[in-house]
Amino acid sequence: MSARPSSKLQTDTLSARIRDEIIAMIASRELNGGARLNEVHLAEHFGVSRGPVREAARELEGLGYIVSRPRYGFFVVELQPDEIFDLYEVKDWIERALTADYLRYCPREAMIAQKKKIAGIDRSSAISCSADVFEFRTEALALVHNRFLSQQALAVYRRVFVMSTLVLADHVEHRIARLMDAFETYWQALIDGDGAEADRITTSTNAFWQQDIVPRFTPAARGRDREQE
Repeated sequence: MSARPSSKLQTDTLSARIRDEIIAMIASRELNGGARLNEVHLAEHFGVSRGPVREAARELEGLGYIVSRPRYGFFVVELQPDEIFDLYEVKDWIERALTADYLRYCPREAMIAQKKKIAGIDRSSAISCSADVFEFRTEALALVHNRFLSQQALAVYRRVFVMSTLVLADHVEHRIARLMDAFETYWQALIDGDGAEADRITTSTNAFWQQDIVPRFTPAARGRDREQE
């Protein structure tokens, strides 16, 4: 898979390589939530001019990793526990609605084709996996009959994309394996016409990520990360 959120990102340009390096720094907590991206220091770190760094920062803002503050520059986004919990609540509601839409309107052959795409998800790293998962989900939304529902789901998946990169970075093989298993069983349930099982998988998966992710973004957890730096 090659698509990425907001556009098909090129990986063979200098700014793209800097973008991916900064994502890795955020995922490894080298850059914590709220940290300011200093263009001069980053340019020196990467041995480049400020232009590619600025271009990478604009792309990272579009992806949701950083935010810009007028006159102050770019800052790593801060994820709050309550916001994360609520996001997965909304994600669960939306995905249940997606299940109903798929079962009512999506041809079985299209479901089978979508399930086969799971094998193409890159599982070599948190960054690659998160990006391919986003592409997989957006391709699945193309099968949705209700356009408004599809748009709301896309907005949620954009927010989840950022968190998944951070969370998958720890115990990456275990978490990726769990995510892939959830995709496999969910789409098989749809193929079998079993909406109740699809909803059960959706709810249990979202509950798992809530319980796994929220504690990692509490003030105490962020404090431990800073102490370890």
